[in-house]
Amino acid sequence: MRTFLLAPVFLALAALSVPPPDKIPATGGDITIQPLNHATLQITWSGHVINVDPVGQADYTGLAAPDIVLVTDIHGDHLDPAAIAKVKKATTKIVAPSAAAAKLENPIVIANGETKTVDGISITAVPMYNLTRGRPPASSSMTRDAATATSSRSAASESTSRATPKACRRCARSRPSTSRSSR
Repeated sequence: MRTFLLAPVFLALAALSVPPPDKIPATGGDITIQPLNHATLQITWSGHVINVDPVGQADYTGLAAPDIVLVTDIHGDHLDPAAIAKVKKATTKIVAPSAAAAKLENPIVIANGETKTVDGISITAVPMYNLTRGRPPASSSMTRDAATATSSRSAASESTSRATPKACRRCARSRPSTSRSSR
């Protein structure tokens, strides 16, 4: 009985623990990647702030409002219009796949394989899919966004997991690891 009563406490504490940010040396200053939730993270570089897949479950306390929001998929763990409205500022630009565009305010639509420059940041939508199931890339997702800054490249995968390629069960998409492998 006690185990069942303590389980919600441990789950709540686990949800509150956010890993420390990764810092990657780059031309123009360090790239900082702050994991926030399953698919949610904030990237900062040279005065630019980019939020990837902001959702309501993430804690944005103490974080700057984003200049750019990247939405990588149509599922609720990646596309949360209410959370985007909360974190953005009046000048924030939203970049998303066409399937998500109808749910967002004035998005910049990007297709898999396409590159667009937004506020001086080059964003490339790279199609990814679950290799185990062998499904082709979904046209509804932009599942890996690469923010290119000068000669440095920071890849924002849908998951903030530190594990080597891993599948998101909800989205059935492959997840690459981030810069650290020891977590």
